Amino acid sequence: MNETEQSTPLIVDAVIHAYNLAEENARNPIAASFAAASYGMVQLTGDHAMISMEQFCHDWSVDSLAELVFVESDVDLATFHAVPLGDYFYDGMVSNEKGIEMRRRWPDRVLFYGAVNPLEGAKALEDAEYLVKEGGASGIKLYPEWYVGGGVKPISLADEAIDPLLQKVQELGAVLAIHKAVPAGQGLTDNYRVGDVEAAAARYPELPIEVVHAGMAFLDETTYLLQRYPNVYANLEVTSAFAVHLKRRFAEALGALMFSGALDRIIFATGCCLVHPQPIIEALRSFTMPEDLTAGYGYPPVSEDVMRGILGENYLRLHGLDPEDVRRRIADDDFATRRAQGRPSRWSAVTSDAPV
Repeated sequence: MNETEQSTPLIVDAVIHAYNLAEENARNPIAASFAAASYGMVQLTGDHAMISMEQFCHDWSVDSLAELVFVESDVDLATFHAVPLGDYFYDGMVSNEKGIEMRRRWPDRVLFYGAVNPLEGAKALEDAEYLVKEGGASGIKLYPEWYVGGGVKPISLADEAIDPLLQKVQELGAVLAIHKAVPAGQGLTDNYRVGDVEAAAARYPELPIEVVHAGMAFLDETTYLLQRYPNVYANLEVTSAFAVHLKRRFAEALGALMFSGALDRIIFATGCCLVHPQPIIEALRSFTMPEDLTAGYGYPPVSEDVMRGILGENYLRLHGLDPEDVRRRIADDDFATRRAQGRPSRWSAVTSDAPV
């Protein structure tokens, strides 16, 4: 390994998805709003000119996703998050089966967080055990509510009824990831606040908990969480996309999270295919904290070491992965070989075979 390779930070995208936004997957009319909202995220990086809504809103294959992430971008390792929205989509919108397949086919490139519905009681425990022991999952992904009969049922980590699931996740040695900040469908905003994370973090101090979409909303509350609970991590899914065209918004979010002192618990994620990773990576490489935020708010500057941690090393540490071992395993695989031959244009992995 040469000196340049050693000095280049590993890029770990802590959330990728293979969406199924095909019309036939919609369980109810509200699901259509997910397609529009998801495609709207593409505009955060200005890529809506490169991919149409029709091309975006289909059933993504794992091959298209892998091509986009590992050939079209500089991402070295990624974690596939399944989504437990079976109340809106027949397969949950992002199925566990796709995550299991990606983990099986590309174990040196892909980690997997499986999705369960805590309201299913004993079945949720069985599902978690299967996903970790048989499906290769390193984490369990939850959403904070379930849409039923025109209303929502909250899923709160503060509810003692969820303790058996939290105990199971901890027993399995997995990470718990909870979607927050961004309401889904006709969900209630209050269910997406972070107060219940506080309760779970206090009861289970050995259980790592990722707050997904950290910084999108409830920024002060999230900062206080990071200050007080060393087992809470800030997952920057979608928040990271602000670095491209909404730089001030991103600086305020990242600065506040850094001010908590949790510099080793902020982790890069995009939510790809929600947005393309490459323009975000390039924006982060050149990002500097505005002087008025360092002087006026005391936000720390973003050093090279801090950014290296955010882009990958913090997440590798969470999962007990050695950066140099990861480099060695992926150095000569098919993705690395093809990327070295020249990166394809963004979104070409899907626009070449998706509906037009």
